[in-house]
Amino acid sequence: MAQEGHKVPTKIKLLRGTGRADRIKSDELEFRALEKLPKPPDWMGEVGKIEFNSVIDEYFNLGILSRLDLPSLNIYCQAYDDYVRLTKYTNGNETQTSDKGVESNLPQMMSRQKALDTVLRFACQFGLTVTARSKISNSKKEEIKDSFEEAFGKTG
Repeated sequence: MAQEGHKVPTKIKLLRGTGRADRIKSDELEFRALEKLPKPPDWMGEVGKIEFNSVIDEYFNLGILSRLDLPSLNIYCQAYDDYVRLTKYTNGNETQTSDKGVESNLPQMMSRQKALDTVLRFACQFGLTVTARSKISNSKKEEIKDSFEEAFGKTG
């Protein structure tokens, strides 16, 4: 029996360049893209807010981010904030020595690793890694190239 693979939304298939008619479901649920740029939550750390604004701006311009994506984006950005904060806190010191001379990892190192794992997991989901982005075609870049060639002819 064949296993059913991960379902990729039609908009992502179109961005990847794999949106053939036989791969697009006519009954697929569609979610409205955000109509205005949201702000990061007040509770998020400063580094997380900077990351939130950076990511949200890119995806807002692509028109593929919906309100339902915001909680996951918040988790990613707060985990990123936690990772940066804990990295600065440990300042390269990953171990501590007890009064008896026993060396062990700082407790913050486990928290930092959990934050990093969360960042990487959500970064892959949002296409924030080189590998994830390589699966998405840059149709806007092709449109610009085509219009340039149309106006000025092929160069080179």
